[in-house]
Amino acid sequence: MTGVIGALGRILCRRLVARGARRLILVGRTALPDRDNWHAVAPDSATGDRIRFVKELEALGAQPLLAPLDIGDETALTAWLADYRRRQSPPIRGVFHLAGQVRDTLLPEMDRAAFDAVYTPKVLGAYLLHRHLADEPLDHFVLFSSIASLLTTAGQTNYAAGNAFLDALAHHRRARGLPALSIDWGPWATGMIEELGLVEHYRTRRGMSSLSPEAGMAVLERVIGQDRSQLLVATVVDWPVFLAWYPQPPPLVADLAAAADETDAPVPGHDSALEAFRAAFRATDPAAREALLTDRFTQVVAHVLRMRPEQVDPGAGLGALGLVSLLAMELRSRVQADLGVTLPVVALLGNTPVGDLIGLVHEELTKAVAAGTDETGAAAAVELFHDERLHPLTQNQKALWFLKQLNPDGFAYNIGGAVEIRTALDPELVFAAFRVLIARHPSLRANFTHEQGRPAQKTAPAEEAAARADVALFDVQEWPWDDIHALIVSEYRKPYDLAHDPLIRLRLFRRGPDRWVLMKAVHHIISDAISTFTFIEELLAVHEALCLGRTPELPEIPARYLDFLNWQNQFLAGHDARRMLDYWKAHLPADIPALGLPTDRPRPPVQTHNGASEFFVLDADLTARVHALAREHDVTVFMVLISAYYLLLHHYSGQDDIIVGSPVTGRTQEQFAKVYGYFVNPLPLHLDLAGQPTVAELLGRVRDVVLGGLDHQEYPFVLLVEELGLKHDPSRSAVFQAMFILLTHKVATEKYGYRLEYIELPEEEGQFDLTLSVYEDEADHRFHCVFKYNTDLFLAETMRRMGSHYVNLLDALTRAAPAEPARRLELLGASERERLVEGWSGAGRRAAVPDVPVHRLVSRIAAERPGSVAVCAPAEDGHAARMTYGELDARSRARARWLRGLGVGDGAVVAVCLEKSPELIVTLLAVLRAAPPICRWTPATRTTGWRP
Repeated sequence: MTGVIGALGRILCRRLVARGARRLILVGRTALPDRDNWHAVAPDSATGDRIRFVKELEALGAQPLLAPLDIGDETALTAWLADYRRRQSPPIRGVFHLAGQVRDTLLPEMDRAAFDAVYTPKVLGAYLLHRHLADEPLDHFVLFSSIASLLTTAGQTNYAAGNAFLDALAHHRRARGLPALSIDWGPWATGMIEELGLVEHYRTRRGMSSLSPEAGMAVLERVIGQDRSQLLVATVVDWPVFLAWYPQPPPLVADLAAAADETDAPVPGHDSALEAFRAAFRATDPAAREALLTDRFTQVVAHVLRMRPEQVDPGAGLGALGLVSLLAMELRSRVQADLGVTLPVVALLGNTPVGDLIGLVHEELTKAVAAGTDETGAAAAVELFHDERLHPLTQNQKALWFLKQLNPDGFAYNIGGAVEIRTALDPELVFAAFRVLIARHPSLRANFTHEQGRPAQKTAPAEEAAARADVALFDVQEWPWDDIHALIVSEYRKPYDLAHDPLIRLRLFRRGPDRWVLMKAVHHIISDAISTFTFIEELLAVHEALCLGRTPELPEIPARYLDFLNWQNQFLAGHDARRMLDYWKAHLPADIPALGLPTDRPRPPVQTHNGASEFFVLDADLTARVHALAREHDVTVFMVLISAYYLLLHHYSGQDDIIVGSPVTGRTQEQFAKVYGYFVNPLPLHLDLAGQPTVAELLGRVRDVVLGGLDHQEYPFVLLVEELGLKHDPSRSAVFQAMFILLTHKVATEKYGYRLEYIELPEEEGQFDLTLSVYEDEADHRFHCVFKYNTDLFLAETMRRMGSHYVNLLDALTRAAPAEPARRLELLGASERERLVEGWSGAGRRAAVPDVPVHRLVSRIAAERPGSVAVCAPAEDGHAARMTYGELDARSRARARWLRGLGVGDGAVVAVCLEKSPELIVTLLAVLRAAPPICRWTPATRTTGWRP
């Protein structure tokens, strides 16, 4: 493989390893130091970054072999190959040539050095690989070319020429019977295009969407075995914009545009098309409806999977056709938009045959026709809101508004983040960029008031809101970091008056001329995590434009948060909402179990939101094993991590029925992807651990629970709570008391030539008993975890111990055989187990008075200090039950006399069946007095009890 240091090369390496590749020859100019010296390399250096990547591949199970040479240097390449073959190494089975770079230069200004810098790695590197590997048993010879070889622009003569050579070489090899495939890729949403912020540029200015890494790799897997020499892989999403680049479109462009018009016509995905199809389905004879639906469904599948309709085999599963998780969500959304039916994610990702999926859609459409109604009729009766200046709250927002009324001075729902930026910033330009975003996003101008007895959202005019933007600059040069961090947290925690305050604030902290901390805080009622990271990206983009003296240009947002309100109301009036409500009622226990975690403090009668955070990190090896287990069992990383969390809660509570809440983005409609607002909806994921499931069965159960939840995620949780009709317990959150969150944001990134380092802030959200939040750091490839907990229930040391227990369970889960019972996985570490078994149990200690039985010791202390407390145990009412030595001695003597009265004497066997309680202590002492020794017996059912 060449070009592996770039972002695209690394993505390809990871995908090859995931598909079973174990020996990778990585060709690159830079040699790494000896492995013994790797520890001395600065982690944030370029060499440190390459070392980290090699370690990552090794952790994934690969054996990377480094070939430090210039692929265009024939002498170096032949010498390396000779040495490789001399060591009788395994034959080389494939080539992936990604080497090359882009250096746009207009032809009058181009010299030989500028031309060769781009041309040589591609052309000479490809030719030398072709020439010197001619006798190797290659399965693949894949050349990463570019669309520029066919459709180029001014300044890319060198780049176009190099890629055109790759295409020609592929045809030459195929003509000689050798494997070859040259792929003319369009833009990728990674590497240089992503770093330069050009993804939206290509979409809005060039009419082309950029391939995501997941989609690009999925395409590669589909085309790599095709009988083709050359393929063009690019997505033109706006042909009029794309055609505008050519005064006279070349024949190829004109033909592609005409073909796209024909292909796209049947699947426009608009409401009018849906209505037309529904009308056609109703008017068609029932016997012919399936043929009509099969044709339409096949076209939708072909459109999403980028294939011809005739290639869609009704008997094949979509997985065999190339469907992956991201494409599954796209297909689900497309079927819903074009056919008006929402297919289960389980069915799409479960490799259900296409014919069976058509049957599911046919059944739903037939029901709608038989009922004489459809969603459009129900939606027409829904009240729609068009005045952005004043409108009701969404269901998602109502719950947060109510909680704010209960605790006006609380900051549990302040969200946002802080990043350190190492570059020169102009604070006034940063604040100016902030005002641009306030004008751009209506939610950032919102306040919440009472209107006619109900909460309402009011949106201020853009100019008015920008004028009162909440910004501040703090000069903290020479301050200790702890003091700076404390100031950031103080500003972050300031509460909001929802009716009057700006609900977003921006703070700049100057640590030096080219070192700043930027902190954004916002109330959750107008924002979520996706909104926060979109905001930071847009803020930096606008700031960069202002620094260059340009007018900021951001892509148009296709919808508003007000549109989400209307969409949600229409959804709730339709069939899908009723179906989803039925699902949740069927999949949650009839009696919702409260999670009985043992607490350090008595539970307050009314739930509080006082919270704190406890951070811990998984090492790189365990992180890699989490990914490996997910691949092995065909589940996601989320499912592996939450499985260990379920086991942890089971061990602590002793319960088999456990419900964990987990938030989803709530942006299932593509139009809301970039809308700023609060979309999050928590899912109550109920898992039954009864029946001693194996590791494989546990992961399978979790997979079904999670996918089922995702299929029904649009139903608002706040309405579900009302529909369940639960008896309100003011001391606990409704339905679930534990939350799990897997974040997917970038922790460190580079853009515009400088680096962002995210700063961890304590998230004092105590609205649940316990929340486990996890994200994977792209810099160190480790999972970073934090327990957010209610401080009125738990102590910090308890959370530290719980964090270690979670790591132990996850470690055991990733090492266990599939058939191993999941509930027997080890919770305790070796040192903790030794402390409990040998230390706290007293097994390793000698008795102070070895010859005196314990009941006589109790009597001796009772005679000396009868008022001293002997037994203390927590009671259900929150108070502690206590018994003095005098009381314990008297009661145990009385019970011993009662036992002797029943005939119990020396040598008798006494069965004891009692809960852990003061009563158990009294009974054991009584048995010692009446008939030692004791035989403890725990029958399945209690048949007798103590007489009053």
